Amino acid sequence: MIDIEKLKSKVKNTSSPYQNNKTNITAVGRIGHEKGYDILLKAFHIAYQSNPLLHLHIVGRKEPIYKELLSLVRKLNIIDNVSFHGFQENPYPFIKFADIF
Repeated sequence: MIDIEKLKSKVKNTSSPYQNNKTNITAVGRIGHEKGYDILLKAFHIAYQSNPLLHLHIVGRKEPIYKELLSLVRKLNIIDNVSFHGFQENPYPFIKFADIF
């Protein structure tokens, strides 16, 4: 069962972690091979070509695959529009203020 009140308390009185005027897309979860972040980055690259006002935020513990994903971000030339935030004790503000989650 999900404790909705506990979740609400984690975002109460928080401000947006996003400091831009873009459409913020957020993914939260451990950065592992099985999560498909490589597919997400490729899809984001396609969407970004049509709308350069998109920004992808990835929140999650940086596993060894992180270096591969960072290399892919560079190869796709989307480094200025992708942010890796690492592990966050309280990821809920990222979710609350995301335009797309």
